[in-house]
Amino acid sequence: MRPVARARTRRILALQGEERQARQKLGQVSAAIGAELIAVKEALDKTPDKTAWLRWLKSHVHYTDRTARNYMDVARLAKNRKTFSDFSDLGPSVL
Repeated sequence: MRPVARARTRRILALQGEERQARQKLGQVSAAIGAELIAVKEALDKTPDKTAWLRWLKSHVHYTDRTARNYMDVARLAKNRKTFSDFSDLGPSVL
């Protein structure tokens, strides 16, 4: 292998390691957001106002219902795991 290719290969492998760490961190942050959303939804679902959750979501965090549900799904998935290393193998679009 040529020296240039060897150096680029080492750099790519190092970047792949950084990417795995970033995905793991993204999984942790996404799960934390999801857990907070779950807590707010549970609290607002106890009120008589059946639209409180969706109004709060739109007014305060500016997420669609689908986006919020995706974050909450990540939180539920993470709750069943002991480690966030599972997230390092997932693509960004999955998270």
